[in-house]
Amino acid sequence: MIADTNLTTESAHRIVATQFPQFRDEVPTLLGQGWDNFCIIYPDQTVFRLPTRKVGAEILVNECHALPHLRPQLDLPIPDFQHFGVPQDDYPYPFVGYPLLPGQTADRMTWTDEERARQVQPLANFLNQLHAIEFTNSPLQGLPDDTIFRKDHISLLEKIETRCQILQDAPQAPADLDLTAILKWARALAPTIRPTARVVIVHGDLYPRHLIANERRQVTGIIDWGDTHRGHPALDLSLAYTFVLPTQRERFFAAYHHPLEDSDLQLAALRAAMYGTSLMVYGQTIDDHTIKSLAHQILKSLPVW
Repeated sequence: MIADTNLTTESAHRIVATQFPQFRDEVPTLLGQGWDNFCIIYPDQTVFRLPTRKVGAEILVNECHALPHLRPQLDLPIPDFQHFGVPQDDYPYPFVGYPLLPGQTADRMTWTDEERARQVQPLANFLNQLHAIEFTNSPLQGLPDDTIFRKDHISLLEKIETRCQILQDAPQAPADLDLTAILKWARALAPTIRPTARVVIVHGDLYPRHLIANERRQVTGIIDWGDTHRGHPALDLSLAYTFVLPTQRERFFAAYHHPLEDSDLQLAALRAAMYGTSLMVYGQTIDDHTIKSLAHQILKSLPVW
């Protein structure tokens, strides 16, 4: 998770201005940064996303391939890349620019239970559309398979165990989270999961930081598609455990019109536990209260308690 290319708002602007001189006299601000990317935004609401790691560049290329073919088949907006930068002497990766999807990421908003409940049907509809997209005999056939074992329940368990160990050893371990209970639940669940063979187009990294919502607390877009691939639907269905209220999960799964088996739901829950523990470690590492709060909410919502 360590960047191999460190960027600042000023250095990112210099990179952009070198290839897109129309932005040379503009003054950008930092939009955000994550594990793989650094994002700046210009006054005209153009976002430039610059990878800070090799893996970030690789998944950006994947995203550039997928989005034009996915966009017409989805009702919720997704990024529309319009500026394509290439590596240059002082920066080793391709990068993109695109109009900002208006709103905020869902993790940076305070939601009432009623507001979350209202998003159940729209999010289920989105996954109904995405998971029904035909990819054989289409450009989407070129999307990768799950080459990094995202659906592998044992791999997920190992990640959860590693993150829990880090958290237990941390000087500021979350006092109200029973990590031992989470580990006991995950260790009991993982060996019983038998993933189904179903393969669909998945977002691949769908959780609240990649949901865009407006001021009325309506989800209005989906971002960060670098992990999209031909994979298991449970990866996206983990949203039921990272955003949907526990009392609304049954309704969410009922609104999802594709067949579901117990192993799908179990794999989705285990995936959510991986998100929660990973985000807690990351949030503590960079001392980000919002990320730590999201991690706390996910871990408290697991079917453990």
